[in-house]
Amino acid sequence: MISKIMKWPVCVNVSEVQGSLGVAGVVRKWVEGFAEKALPLVKLTKKDVEFVWGEDEQKAMDTLKHAVTMCPAIRPIDYTSNLEVILSVDSSMIAIGYILAQLDDKGQRRPARFGSMTLNECEAKYSQAKIELYGLFRSLHAVKIYIIGIQNLTVEVDAKYIKGMINNPDMHPNAAMNQWIAAILMFDFKLVHVPGKFFRGPDGLSRRRGADDDDCVENEGESTDEWVEEILMCGVWVASSLESGVFEVGNKRIGAKGLVLAYGRKCVEATDEGELPVNDVGRKKDKDLRKVEKYLSMLKPPAGLDAKGLCKFFKRASCFFLAGGRLWYRERDGRHRVVLFEQDRLLVLKTAHDELGHKRFYPTRQQVATRFYWPTMWFNRADSCFIV
Repeated sequence: MISKIMKWPVCVNVSEVQGSLGVAGVVRKWVEGFAEKALPLVKLTKKDVEFVWGEDEQKAMDTLKHAVTMCPAIRPIDYTSNLEVILSVDSSMIAIGYILAQLDDKGQRRPARFGSMTLNECEAKYSQAKIELYGLFRSLHAVKIYIIGIQNLTVEVDAKYIKGMINNPDMHPNAAMNQWIAAILMFDFKLVHVPGKFFRGPDGLSRRRGADDDDCVENEGESTDEWVEEILMCGVWVASSLESGVFEVGNKRIGAKGLVLAYGRKCVEATDEGELPVNDVGRKKDKDLRKVEKYLSMLKPPAGLDAKGLCKFFKRASCFFLAGGRLWYRERDGRHRVVLFEQDRLLVLKTAHDELGHKRFYPTRQQVATRFYWPTMWFNRADSCFIV
């Protein structure tokens, strides 16, 4: 819970001092005489002050660590409460830092766990965007046993582009990143961007160098596939099976922006050609599809579902993603298909039928099915010779 604070290594530069003060500041209001205890460390961060780590500084560090670790504000998550649980994550080329906390009855944040995972030489060379995504993946991985069953989970990050990366998996040529995204989406959470200046706790933990007496790295040696399988068994979410292609991207992937629709953009924008006939089952499937689209946009599941209903919904949602302002159906080989809603389907079918020289149902359906998707497309015998 607090070992990363107790085992904080000796600071060797101003950045590390600022990081340690940022982490301690998370519980500042509960530590009596915090400013006085931290003064020798604060002096080191002043401009034009020579950095010298001596006895006074080490004593101040030890005093502050003891005060923080004994702080009554730090307490375990209360699983009998519906109060919001918050996972704050920040990542740097040094480490991944996170704080797991829960709001109390007065709306004050009570930290439960502090984490810092040092990156190895290879991971430290990732691009900043990749590091941020990896940091979220590793942090959720690290706290997974503490957030099982949490109905009100918020994840805070200081990178605005994380949401876009999660919603656009086929934009990333790296198969590992797509695995991270698949694993991240197994959790039910609200994603919130927090500016860096208000994120000093996780930021400090992301600056922490590894200490010789640190505990083993969280989940070291456990593969993404093993983690996903474990989560499925625990029942956090139910995602598509490994065979469904969620975790593997084929070599011949066509990116969302690079895919050229054979019938042109106008075919999926025009709405004046009527709609295909649809029964009650079809209308329900279309309504569910709209819920999936809303969830992927807001990262908030629909209300009113029990645990079984949520599992079913998330399994369905894992088959889709958003890109370029459209909903896409995820395919195993990366040739993802644009989802068509009710008002666009008839025009696309008619256009395909005309382009193929008025061939009958099966050639038309096959031509459309390679590029587009809707839930009842295999039941709509709808080439224009039949319905027009």
